[in-house]
Amino acid sequence: MQLIKETTHQPNQPLGIERDWNNGREVIIIEGVRYDADYFRTFAHPEMDVLYAVKREDDAVWLTVIRDEDEAKKFFEENEHAL
Repeated sequence: MQLIKETTHQPNQPLGIERDWNNGREVIIIEGVRYDADYFRTFAHPEMDVLYAVKREDDAVWLTVIRDEDEAKKFFEENEHAL
């Protein structure tokens, strides 16, 4: 009795990446998840003295840049239910 079954090799498919220009806003779609193109531009050259908050809602990823205490307070008040 042979316990190992031979199968054909299934290579990983290339990562599915698309670009969409919708209403003046560039969106990058990776494996069905939508990212504002500025998400990648921001992390290509990140600032060192800010806080970045990344949030996924349904099929979209959003980036919020928090630069000071007032913006942090506002962000956490608006998102306290998510914590």
